[in-house]
Formats: sequence, structure tokens, C-alpha cells
Amino acid sequence: MISDNTKVLLLLMLKSISPDNTESLKPSEARKVLDLLDQNNEEISSLLENKKLLSLIESENGISESRLSKLLSNSMSLSINLTNWSKMGIWVISVLDLDCYPIKLKMKYRDKCPLIIYGSGNKKNLNKSGFGIVGSRKITAEESQYAHLSGKKFASKDILVITGGARGIDQDSMFGSLQNDGHVLCILPAELSSKVVDKKYRNYIEKQKLTMISCEEPESNWTPG
Repeated sequence: MISDNTKVLLLLMLKSISPDNTESLKPSEARKVLDLLDQNNEEISSLLENKKLLSLIESENGISESRLSKLLSNSMSLSINLTNWSKMGIWVISVLDLDCYPIKLKMKYRDKCPLIIYGSGNKKNLNKSGFGIVGSRKITAEESQYAHLSGKKFASKDILVITGGARGIDQDSMFGSLQNDGHVLCILPAELSSKVVDKKYRNYIEKQKLTMISCEEPESNWTPG
């Protein structure tokens, strides 16, 4: 279940549903809006009903009222996106969801932490300590075996493996853990929607062994940049 505050934040920030080529809010702009609302003891969901807040944002932050109104009016497109994501098992949380947003991430990065996180799988893994494994894509058979055994070792100790999911070291350590009843948190740079329906991942997600997350919109494409 997505909170009302997160839904409004999505309306303001999702590029894929921005109406009439209206520019969605950049993270820096969204943070300014959240800070201003907090100073006035208002939640972001209040923007849907209290039009005076839109004027306040324009006067204080320079974000035009008309731009905000256009972004907030696109609830139908957002609803379609949320329905499609739900069918794929994708959930959305924001920094406003105090009950499930990763507390360590918020404590470490404070006002620089991701505003929105898209994911699939067990949310509890977001607040677990773990061991990070990342490495080269092009590896030898020996290196592949070592990565796989490392994942297996952490699974036997019930230690969460945190990785990026790229081929090579990342994937070998991931499956070393998953194939031995371990837990994995995979942090993707993009392409969440295509990854979560991939057969080689889907079964582990449904078993609550694998959690995949991304800070980019689920349909975003991966680029080297």
C-alpha cells in the first residue's frame, strides 16, 4: 500500500507521467518543497487540497504554481503506473514513509538520501546489515568460483549479501547465496521492471529471498553513464 504522501511526491517527480511536457521536479526542487512544507507543519499530501500552499511554494522557492498544478493533476496516469507495477510485484516507498524507509540510509546521507525507492521482494532486507560484494564483469573461472563460494559462505552464516547484480562477480556471489537459501539485496542502476519478471530472479523474489531495488523509475534504461 503506497502512502498518500508518496503518491503526491511521485506526481511531482515522475518523468514518465509528466503532462504536456511539463518538467517534473528535480530532487533538489522536491527537497525545497518538502523543507518548506515541514517549516509550515504541512504534509505534501495537503497540496492536493490547499491551493494556498502552491502560491507559497512559488513565492518562496520560485517553482511556479501553474507547473505544480499541472503535475498534481495527473493522478490517472499515476494510478495506471502503480497498477502495472503492482502486477509485477513492484512497490514504492519514499523518504516520507518513516515505518519502512531504510533508517541507516537516512541517518548516513540525511538530506542527500534518495527521495524515492522502487523495489520488489522483502522490504525487511532494507534495514538489515549485510556484506557488500561488487567486482568485475569479465572474470576467470577461478574468480567466478570464488565469488560463488563467498555467497554460499555468507548464506551459511545467515548474512545478507548486498550487490549490484551485474554479470560476473556480482551475479556469481548473488546466486552463490540464493542457491544456498541465503538472502540478497540487489541494488540496480536501472531496468527494475524487466529484472523482476526475469525467471532467474522471480522465484527468489517470491520466496522472499531476493530483494531488488532502484532509485530510477522501473522502466528506465541502463546506460554506461
